[in-house]
Amino acid sequence: MPSPWLMARKDGLYCRVFIPTDLRSVIGQRYLVRSLAVWDKDQARLIAARYAVALGDLFRQLRKELLMSEPRVSDIIQTIKTGGARDLTIRRSDPLTGQVEEVVINNERDAVLARKHMPHLFQPPMAPVIAPQVAEVAVAAGNVGSSKSVFRLSPDYAAPMSHRVAAFKEHLERSNSTTKYVDECLRALEILKDIAGDLPPDDYSPRIVDEFMERVKWLPRNPEKDKKNRDLWRKISFLQATHHVQIEQLPHISESTVTKHVIRLSAFFSFCKRRRYMGHDNPFSGRTPKRKMTKGGATESLAERLPFDLQDLEQIFSSQLYKTRTMPHTFWPPLIALMTGARVNEISQLYLDDIVNDIPGKPDAWRFMILAKRTDQRVKNESALRSIPMHPRLIEMGFLCYLEDLRRLGHQRVFPSLVYTKASGYGDTVSEFFSRYLRDKVKIKDPRKVFHSFRHWFCHQLFNQSNAERMHIVSLTGHAREGTFERTYAHELHYEAKLSLLNRLPLPMLELPVYKQGDCDSYYKRFFVNRAARARRDAAKDNTVQGVSLKPKTRRNQMRAGKAS
Repeated sequence: MPSPWLMARKDGLYCRVFIPTDLRSVIGQRYLVRSLAVWDKDQARLIAARYAVALGDLFRQLRKELLMSEPRVSDIIQTIKTGGARDLTIRRSDPLTGQVEEVVINNERDAVLARKHMPHLFQPPMAPVIAPQVAEVAVAAGNVGSSKSVFRLSPDYAAPMSHRVAAFKEHLERSNSTTKYVDECLRALEILKDIAGDLPPDDYSPRIVDEFMERVKWLPRNPEKDKKNRDLWRKISFLQATHHVQIEQLPHISESTVTKHVIRLSAFFSFCKRRRYMGHDNPFSGRTPKRKMTKGGATESLAERLPFDLQDLEQIFSSQLYKTRTMPHTFWPPLIALMTGARVNEISQLYLDDIVNDIPGKPDAWRFMILAKRTDQRVKNESALRSIPMHPRLIEMGFLCYLEDLRRLGHQRVFPSLVYTKASGYGDTVSEFFSRYLRDKVKIKDPRKVFHSFRHWFCHQLFNQSNAERMHIVSLTGHAREGTFERTYAHELHYEAKLSLLNRLPLPMLELPVYKQGDCDSYYKRFFVNRAARARRDAAKDNTVQGVSLKPKTRRNQMRAGKAS
């Protein structure tokens, strides 16, 4: 598996050890880099580990010296800077023959001497002793005499983890798994491959998984959403990113995200076990952290999201603050979430033909159809496929007039300025803009209150104030149905029944301006003109990097070129 101190360059393998924060001012360096003078990765990991252990001893000794009245630290600092050069220390030898079997290697000079004078230490291990009852199986599999120290019942077990990813992905797609779930599984496998190495499934021992669990918790939080460090995360590996976050003390992923990665990896190894790609048990089984317990022994409830209360909603939709939400994808989605309880991506991915009025004789019976009939649409599960009546208050605010403007302008989506990403769909921009508004202008700082808190509020109000049965509520919210009756016989509620539930919601006072025809024309015209200009600039920049300039040959540019010549 990879070593946290090992670093590869074009000219060889190096060991990089970071100086502890409290000793950087004394030593005058941030980290130490030393060549290992070897090309074998397994040997380099061993040397790097020994080197890091020796430096750890020197760091502890230096801290003790600094606490004394007359510290003598110059020799220790010089030893650290020069690589911690010390004589080879014999750890174990044969008492009968005196042959050295294990040494401690502290620097590159020690490694050269050990390889020169004790070459037997660097020979590959002999083939394992095979029990008589499995000898015939091993002969048939071709494992006898192999240099590998791990006995395998089948040579197919030796295939690395990356060779099983394609079959695992195909299995997920046949199982009708959502695109988001498949992407999360593939991402978790990439993280495992980068941090722990591309090993056969049987070779992920408990020790390797323990070290992976200690390292994965230092991954950066939301690397794709962090505009400041987005380019940095793309250029470095997951392993390098964990060290960067740990050293710079940047926000790292939460415990729930670590649990999600573990669950995805456990699904992969369970698949390998079922397919007989491995002989051992699932190494990630039982690795999810247990729930925290209170002193009395009860499970501590750690809700990641909280519902908005009435005071929060009045502040969010106050006329003085909310009038600053001039862009359609910042104005309408919070109102739709308030009156439907829909998820942010369900709202952001709506198309114009997803908002229908197909009930004869009722011209005001408009509905939001939460579907996944296009490739850029997705829902959380099958229960999320549903219809939600449009609240009369939303119609009064001019939402239907806004939809007519979109049709007149030739758009197909309700919020055409939103950009689709494979990882998060269309909802990232809406969520980010709302979080910024919530923290900076409304001054609600609780991190547990976000856009999804509208859905919490919606469910909470229906459950506590409407006296409705659960099966009626889940028909609106899209949660999983329970029991054979709900799943098989009780289909969706009729439009009138759903609208009756919506009318019971205690909505806050909404003294907001009513949308008028043409209000969004200038925004969308300006937006698409600017987006086309950005695309041209990016194309010109890319071609300039490749040695081709796309600057238009206007008369002014020709005159400038003539003066320059």
